[in-house]
Amino acid sequence: MRNSGLKITMYAVTFVLATLWGGAQAAGNLGSVSVFYGQKYLNQNDWEPNESQSETGLGVMFQQPDWPVAVVGNYFRSSDSAIDSINFDPPVKTNAETTEISAGARKDLTEGAIKVFVDGGLVSISAKIKGVDTVTGESLTVSDSAAGLWLGGGMDVMLGSAVSFGGIVRMSKADKNGSALGGTHFGIYAAYHFQQ
Repeated sequence: MRNSGLKITMYAVTFVLATLWGGAQAAGNLGSVSVFYGQKYLNQNDWEPNESQSETGLGVMFQQPDWPVAVVGNYFRSSDSAIDSINFDPPVKTNAETTEISAGARKDLTEGAIKVFVDGGLVSISAKIKGVDTVTGESLTVSDSAAGLWLGGGMDVMLGSAVSFGGIVRMSKADKNGSALGGTHFGIYAAYHFQQ
């Protein structure tokens, strides 16, 4: 069962990030928007046969010149479909997905056109698994959500004055009823940077 409190938290985080983003832009601060594509690996015991999921995402980042760190926000969605003939007879088609909304801070460890960075913060993760009997067509859906933490790092390479390309490794952790909703993320992204 979904936790309505976490839903409200997710909307509040999104609102706060949007408000801060607008304020940063009005003040003429550095910022970027990015798109992400990669893979999320979840706990095999909890998610097999959907433990490896394709993932897409969006990110925002802003930082005033005198801030020691940047403020970041991310939205990630992962999904996978499979036929489970090992645990079920007759086989069951499973569709699994997770959604992560996170906010946190990013610290550049190097300067220049190639930046190495670390980041981390709070995350709210929602997960859903639907199983469909391949013979009868009967289905069962289970969904839940939990709050947790995330930690990551990566490399950002400027390709000009406004566009960069990079890669990240990220770990998210949130458990609900003994099941892990978070996982390990690997992927690449493209970002557009601007300054008013």
